[in-house]
This record gives sequence, C-alpha cells and structure tokens, in this order.
Amino acid sequence: PGFPRYLIDELGFEASELAIFVIVALLASIPGYRLGAYVTNVAGTHRSQLLAYAYWAAVCLVFPFVCYRPAHQPFAYVMGALVGVGYGWAFPISTAVYCAVTHGGHEAEEMGIFIFSGQIVGWLPPVIFLAMNESGIHTRWSIMALAGFFAFADIMMATLEFDRLQKLGSEETLRHRQLAETDVPGVSSVIPSFSLSPRALSPSAANWFRPKHGSGSGDYESSPTATGDVNATAVMPPPEASTTAVPPVKDTELAVLDLEAAARRDAGGVKEE
Repeated sequence: PGFPRYLIDELGFEASELAIFVIVALLASIPGYRLGAYVTNVAGTHRSQLLAYAYWAAVCLVFPFVCYRPAHQPFAYVMGALVGVGYGWAFPISTAVYCAVTHGGHEAEEMGIFIFSGQIVGWLPPVIFLAMNESGIHTRWSIMALAGFFAFADIMMATLEFDRLQKLGSEETLRHRQLAETDVPGVSSVIPSFSLSPRALSPSAANWFRPKHGSGSGDYESSPTATGDVNATAVMPPPEASTTAVPPVKDTELAVLDLEAAARRDAGGVKEE
C-alpha cells in the first residue's frame, strides 16, 4: 500500500498512470520467477530466499532516491519492473523453503500455520507506513522503513538450520510413506479390497492362482477357473505371515542422530563397545 500512496503524493501519478505501473510490475514478476528458479538451482533454496529478501530491501532503499518528484515519472516505471521482479522471486521461494522443512504427515496443519501467520502479521508494515505518514514524516522515509522488515526477515532466516530441518522433514515424510504402504487401516476399513501395498491381491486376482499340489516351495499355478473349468473349485493361497518386521515408530530426530552416529562408527571415528 505504500507504493501507490508514494506515487500519487510525490510523483503526481494519475489513475491511468498508476494502472500502468501495476501492469508493468505484474508483467515483470514473470522474469522474476525465472530468475528465482535459476538462483535456486545455482545457490540452493535457502540462499535464494536470503538473496530475494536482500533484493527487496535494496529496492525499498533505492526507490525513494531515484524517484522523488514528478519529473522522475519515467524512472518510476523502471522501478516498477524491479518491484515486480521482487514479487516473482520472493513469494514463490518463501513458500518453497517452508515446504522443504515441513514434516511428513503434518502438511495440512503446518501449511495452515504458514497462511495464518502471514495473515496476522501482514497488517504491520502498512500500519507503520500510515503512522509515519500521518505524523508528518516524509513519504520517502516511510518507504525506506519498509526495508527494515525484509532486513529483519533476512537475519532471522540466516539463523535457520535449513539443511538439518530439510533432512528431518525428508526422513519423516519417507517414514510415513513406508507406514502407509505397509498398512492403511483407515482406507481398508472403508474399502476392504483397497491397499497401497503392491503385494496385496484382490480376491478376483487371487482366483487366478492356487498352490501346486505336493509343492512345498510356495509356487502357484493357474486355477482351473481361470482355464475355463467351471466345475473346479478355486483354491485361494493361504495367507502367509509376513517375515519382514515393521520397524517401530521412532522420533525422527533421534533416528537421524542414530544414523549420523552409525556413519561416524563406520568411518572409524567412534568404536562401539
């Protein structure tokens, strides 16, 4: 909200000129997104977000020094393009960083917290801009004050242990997927023949196979009903107890620490007694 007020009060923008500024910013967000994707591939997700916030802070600081009177209206459209690049870069990468550290099985509630936090804090920069403007402080300083929010966000994100949190989130997601493939009691209670496990056979598929007579190897042969003998009775293979023990559910962080300790033991750093 600060930029439109600044353009109207300081640069004398009309409604049509303000609309052109917004259109330029929206169009520039497309190459901004591509720039963010390139920086993410080169520098990584976490560093890309730090650079995006630093870029936003720089734009808020430079804008009032480049455009501060009606004669600078042509330069305002250039700054509008830079603002659009920041939109296309910062917003997608912030969502990507949050999704990367989200724990598996908790995506819905954690994304709800992400949206809720943005809604309850998003009012603060406009209120500060309005308070400074109503207090008689020049609008140029009000625009520059917005850079403090991006600088604060950059400092907070720099303290984030992104690699460790991303590893924990990946381990948690993998564990939940393995448990889902092993057993889905919620879905199976509604649809008994449904299973995410590739080892499960539906009753219709099981009718095609029956145990071989006199064979102790567990092999199966085609059922007579599959070959057209309608008088024969299909014999379904007896359910076999799974020999694979399902690992107990452990805390993800403890599991990661165990893996790191095992890796150090394998490297010869720590000898197990």
